[in-house]
Amino acid sequence: MRCPKCGSPLKEEKYAGVVLVDRCSSKDCGGIFFDGGELEILMKAKAPLLQRIFGR
Repeated sequence: MRCPKCGSPLKEEKYAGVVLVDRCSSKDCGGIFFDGGELEILMKAKAPLLQRIFGR
């Protein structure tokens, strides 16, 4: 797969030990792209940390 922003190859990486995300291999771009539902999974898994940081 290619980065939708710059066209560089994407690499799959485990993010925060929870989900596999697609990361752009370009150092200039470095975009992170989530498949459907992955952001929600990550947010749920990290909710306690986010609550401590943002106080909600």
